[in-house]
Amino acid sequence: MPSIVRSTSPKANRSQSICLSPGLKALAATPLLPRAPKSLLIPLIIAGLIIFNTMLSSIAERKKEIYIYTSLGLAPLHVGFLFLAEALTYGLMGSIFGYVVGQGTARLFASSMKTSVRNATRWVPGSEESRA
Repeated sequence: MPSIVRSTSPKANRSQSICLSPGLKALAATPLLPRAPKSLLIPLIIAGLIIFNTMLSSIAERKKEIYIYTSLGLAPLHVGFLFLAEALTYGLMGSIFGYVVGQGTARLFASSMKTSVRNATRWVPGSEESRA
């Protein structure tokens, strides 16, 4: 069973030395519990207000539809659920689209970086490709 030795220095509050065996030690430099960055709160509040503003303008623009729904017998709660379902659909579609575009962009950049690194090593003195 590995033993964990915690450091007492202020700089090493996030690192731990793990003794795997009597002669083998490893240093884990990551915190054991994941923590969200404190600077994430303000962008999340701004994003929530933007979504709130978008949904309020959507409701204001579609008052005639709301009146038609209520005249057909839908309760105000059901009309609210329709708008909530619409917001959920837009959110899911946007997140899936953003994920796909982000993955594609990351792969494109990664492949271009590999190519540029390969080309750069040709001119480095002492590299295997510059000898050929």
